[in-house]
Amino acid sequence: MDLVVASLIKRVKRGEISACAELVDTYKDKIYAFLYRMTGNKEDANDLAQEVFLRVYSNLHTFDQDMRFSPWLYRIAQNLAIDFLRKRKKTVYLDDQMGQDNDMSWQLESQAPGPEAVAEFHDFQTALEAALWELAPMYRMVPLCALPTICPMTISPKSPNCP
Repeated sequence: MDLVVASLIKRVKRGEISACAELVDTYKDKIYAFLYRMTGNKEDANDLAQEVFLRVYSNLHTFDQDMRFSPWLYRIAQNLAIDFLRKRKKTVYLDDQMGQDNDMSWQLESQAPGPEAVAEFHDFQTALEAALWELAPMYRMVPLCALPTICPMTISPKSPNCP
């Protein structure tokens, strides 16, 4: 794990609020971008990013210092995004204008990825991670910048069956 991040985590565990702010600043843009790609909506991505960092702060005591922080963080973000997409309901505002024959279906279309797209993404990510496990250990780590739209996490040696 990056020594700076490890130091920040130790300081956060000791209760230093400034260290928590630094940790959030370090990852906020990456997490927001990941969540935006998952939800397709700026506001939803922003809300989920805040929720991610709240969960990180409240569950940091369970984090294993021997593991890398970023896969743990991205797993929290991924789980929240998938839960959000499952629960999201299409919103219809009663004061919106109706289409032909009082049909409001044209207003329900969304640019956000649907459950099938999320499932396909998850399946692809699982296949990619399985393929990475076939590689020698020194080649398993995938930098975040190499595949930012496909797999924003690195493979953790202690989690061979990552979903």
